[in-house]
Amino acid sequence: MFRNLALVGVCVALVGCREDSNPTAVDLSRPGLDLSFNPNDDLSMMQMMTATSAHDIDTDAVASGTMVKLTGVISVDNVHRHLSSTTMYCEYRTIVQDAMCATPPCGVELYSRGIKLTTPGAKTTDCPFADAAGSMTPIGQIKNYGDVMEITGSVKSFIDNTAPMTVKLHSLTVDTLTITMAKGPLPTPIAVTDAATSMFVAHSGGGWNMYEGTYIKLSPNGGGKFTTGTPDMFGAFTVTPGGAQFSTSDYFGPKDGGTFPMPGSMYSSISGVVNNDFGGSIDPLFATDYAP
Repeated sequence: MFRNLALVGVCVALVGCREDSNPTAVDLSRPGLDLSFNPNDDLSMMQMMTATSAHDIDTDAVASGTMVKLTGVISVDNVHRHLSSTTMYCEYRTIVQDAMCATPPCGVELYSRGIKLTTPGAKTTDCPFADAAGSMTPIGQIKNYGDVMEITGSVKSFIDNTAPMTVKLHSLTVDTLTITMAKGPLPTPIAVTDAATSMFVAHSGGGWNMYEGTYIKLSPNGGGKFTTGTPDMFGAFTVTPGGAQFSTSDYFGPKDGGTFPMPGSMYSSISGVVNNDFGGSIDPLFATDYAP
């Protein structure tokens, strides 16, 4: 379960946390007829949903603010929690990928506000895990990699605030979420050979928007192996050659195994989900994503 995997939300230095200003969804239905969601009642609140795909959201074929419905998307990320210091709401994020997508980008971030904390000095660690009682987030229904779901919500997008400001994150503020199959198979990582200067250099690489939300298998330019650098305090590390940025926010290696991967480790390829938040990182999920 993700309770065992979920991590404390952190903000990457130089970039800062993205704070969402939209309030959580509010149910306007009442026991009587007024403000009902029933179309046969007075003042019904019928919301028009556009059936779409993660690819169309990522390529801006669907405008920001559009109410959409995604079907058959798969969990390829942990559910991460974060306390907004501005609003004091617990915020929850994860990434899903379209199972039927053949042409990247194939995935999108899910976002939801949960409970609002009122304790002075509260921290992210005071936010309940998404699947805990009282979290007040529909994202808490996601418990495994591979969970298949149907989602409704509104599209939002965010431009990286570090120059050259080209990396764009697409997000879906979740209204409803229904698990249609638990722990299904994950998509096969799409093989990508990196450029001499990586397509996944943080804040500037062209690969972030091209493969947003997609599980990929990255191999070094010209063959050979990647050599890992030293992870920073947030678990991010770069590799040579190329300078692609990875993050250990989803996989930390064997319990009590120390820093993973060890600096100077060599891999013929590294697989992970392309995460466009905070300028971009590729997030491996399993030990097997690091191919010797």
